[in-house]
Amino acid sequence: MIIVEHLAKTLGPEQTPVLRDIGFRMESGELIGLLGASGSGKTTLLRCLALRDKWDKGNFRVNGTDILKGGLGGRAKIRREWAFLEQNAQLNPTRTALKNVLIGQSAQTPLWRRLTGMVRSDDYMGAMDELERIGLLDKAKMQTGQLSGGERQRVAIARALVHGAKVILAMSR
Repeated sequence: MIIVEHLAKTLGPEQTPVLRDIGFRMESGELIGLLGASGSGKTTLLRCLALRDKWDKGNFRVNGTDILKGGLGGRAKIRREWAFLEQNAQLNPTRTALKNVLIGQSAQTPLWRRLTGMVRSDDYMGAMDELERIGLLDKAKMQTGQLSGGERQRVAIARALVHGAKVILAMSR
């Protein structure tokens, strides 16, 4: 369970309020969508939840653990188990969709795998299963630079799932 209470954030030297008293509860398996006008703080909220930006005040608990007061262990767990997918998926455009799913980002992939490009057969099958589940199995061998924006976003989701993401924070256009 994820609980956010009274989250607030200001930006700039004038301390302009961007987020004010944000709160929600999310149970396992739930899907939440954020809707709002351009500049309303949707991206800022997601960046705060992904621990990419700090907020000024509020409570953030995951499965009963206060992430902000729990020290580095709780924060490291969030960074390891949560995926933050930006509007433009961070993929290598010269690699195939399959390789992008398998290799992932440097923080998710052991150094030897990034250098050699080698993968275990179990990993290969898991990546192919995810690509099939998101409807891109037929494009597994295509370079991601040749895919549409939506297809690249789905490759990023498959990568997050293959690498064990328990929570996905994703932005869309």
